Amino acid sequence: MTSLQTLAAITAAAVNLSHADRERHQKECAMCRPDQECPRAAAMSADHAARVQRCRSNVLTYLPKGSLVAYSGRLTRMHGEWWVRSTCGCCDHTALRLIRGRGLILPHVRLSEITSAPILQPRAGETLPAARAAAREISAILALGGVTLPLLVDINGLGACTLAYPRATYDHEIAVAEAADTEAGSYVLAALRAVPILASAAANGNAAGIPGITQRLIKLREAAASTHRTHR
Repeated sequence: MTSLQTLAAITAAAVNLSHADRERHQKECAMCRPDQECPRAAAMSADHAARVQRCRSNVLTYLPKGSLVAYSGRLTRMHGEWWVRSTCGCCDHTALRLIRGRGLILPHVRLSEITSAPILQPRAGETLPAARAAAREISAILALGGVTLPLLVDINGLGACTLAYPRATYDHEIAVAEAADTEAGSYVLAALRAVPILASAAANGNAAGIPGITQRLIKLREAAASTHRTHR
């Protein structure tokens, strides 16, 4: 499986496990009623909602709307090519809703029931290693500042190079870096601001422009490392 596919499958499994845990708790807990949740159940509900949000984001990052996929599930007469319409809201967005001509719809298709062999968009293959090199520089700068932001560069279901990252974590770290009045914080902020720029360049297949971003990031990393050594 590709990295984006692995991430989508893992988060979908996490949602399913969370749903099973909540159902088991509701059956066993004496404090929970149909119209009332105990504190633990409320915390589990909040955690489940966050998992559902991450799952939907990861599934649609891997297979965006419009991706052409091959269905190979239990409905054998429906085997063949379909387009991704959206995620299935009936199962907490762990499956996909597929469409085909003449109004045909497959409302609930698990990730395991489809295959995706996207046709690479122009320059996507060249963009992938360049974007990964730039992402490594960003991660190195953030690590020097004690910041962890998962960055995943891969080819998505549309055949385009994609830089995926958790937006909530990104927004939080941007706010923290903007509030910090330190030299080290300025390097972190500069690296964070490079993330959407790199994401846009990757999505556009700008293989020629990404090395320039990487060179600027290398200089930034060297300066951040120098500052880090000075303050140790």
